[in-house]
Amino acid sequence: MASTTTPATSDGGTDRAGVAGAVRTKDLLERADGGFAELVPAAWSLATSVLEAQAPAGWTYKEIVAHIAAWERITAARLERFRESGAPQPPPGHEDDLNALVAREAGARTAAEILAELAAAHAALVSEIGTLDDAAVAAHEGWAAAVVAANTFDHYAEHLPELLAATPKTPAALSEAMREEWRPFRIGLGRIGDRHLADATPAGWTYKALVGHATYWLEALLPEIEVRLAGRRSAPEDVDAANARAAADADARTSHEVLERLDRAFGAVVERVKALPEEVPFLAVRAVAGETYAHFRAHRPEIEAGALRTVADVLARNDEIWRVLRAAIRDLGRAGLASRLRGEWRYQDEVAHIIGWMQQAVRELRARQYRTDWTREGVDAFNERSVSDRRLMGPEALLDELDTTYRLLVDELGRLTDAEVAAAGGPTTFFAWRHWEEHLADFLGAAPRPERQASG
Repeated sequence: MASTTTPATSDGGTDRAGVAGAVRTKDLLERADGGFAELVPAAWSLATSVLEAQAPAGWTYKEIVAHIAAWERITAARLERFRESGAPQPPPGHEDDLNALVAREAGARTAAEILAELAAAHAALVSEIGTLDDAAVAAHEGWAAAVVAANTFDHYAEHLPELLAATPKTPAALSEAMREEWRPFRIGLGRIGDRHLADATPAGWTYKALVGHATYWLEALLPEIEVRLAGRRSAPEDVDAANARAAADADARTSHEVLERLDRAFGAVVERVKALPEEVPFLAVRAVAGETYAHFRAHRPEIEAGALRTVADVLARNDEIWRVLRAAIRDLGRAGLASRLRGEWRYQDEVAHIIGWMQQAVRELRARQYRTDWTREGVDAFNERSVSDRRLMGPEALLDELDTTYRLLVDELGRLTDAEVAAAGGPTTFFAWRHWEEHLADFLGAAPRPERQASG
């Protein structure tokens, strides 16, 4: 494909086949938007790993999408020059050269960036078409109409079959695509942390609102799947109003609550997808993709902007959360540590539990070997050892071990490189503060002077 000349991007006679006869601006817009409405769900229904894979024709699927977007941008620019000059405008270079350049540049861009560019390029082209009146569309033997057709609905029809052929068709394929994007999405939220989910995102809402927004559409997906399996679609919802409600609801809840709700919603969708028919109708695939992996992928840049990326970031966040936790433990006092927390656990048992995982993090950091094979049984056994090994320790000895372990952890974290932190996938090891956040509510709820939360 990269070396062939396609009529979809030239000004030859074949461009006029799809727009024979008089064409009005309104008709052109409807056909361009109608074709795009078929193309774009197929594009974002592709898993990220598939977008990076090679299509039968030679390009990667990501390059195909970038190619479509690029020619929409080129067409918008040509129409702008046509509007200003009144004369038909050629492409800015030879077709094969332009195609090759687009393919090379696509390799360095993420799938999310290219899919976002596809939407932006189409919006720019539609806006430019809308500036032309019927006379301009028909001028010069319908040059504008032919150029739009060649680079929108005729072009979509050329590439749509290969995109559709690569979309998930089975519950297993859909589940894999969902897992592929869920993990970085959820880990990214973990890197921001509970206490910072109230911070503003680059888009202007809070991270809590973003989580609430994602959760709302996951929950709405479950009944929609049943509608799609019946061959129908639900009536369109007021998306802006729904997003505003979801954001306001999330901002009124604690970070722990919104994350728990997100996890429950995703888990429910995972179970429903597993039970889909072995051959999933594309109407249902569109719905699942749009509210799960395509949605997570679209928000990942926003989440990654708030994630910790450097050693200095990690050390600062550890210090921030540690000071709050340590002050709350200190406020409990000797008697408070010995008091019952829940079940058989006392507060000092929870401190012992925290020490155990900090020491595990130190061991992993020193060895540069990070465990990812923990089972539920293994975690429970480790927790029990961490507590039982310290059951006979007095409060002073326990707190001394806590502080000593913290200093060791900080020292080992300081030996990391920024590249290691940026690539890290293990929040327990690299981001110990995430574990502390899980237990902060217990200690802050018991501490007699909650005003110390802010000052540490």
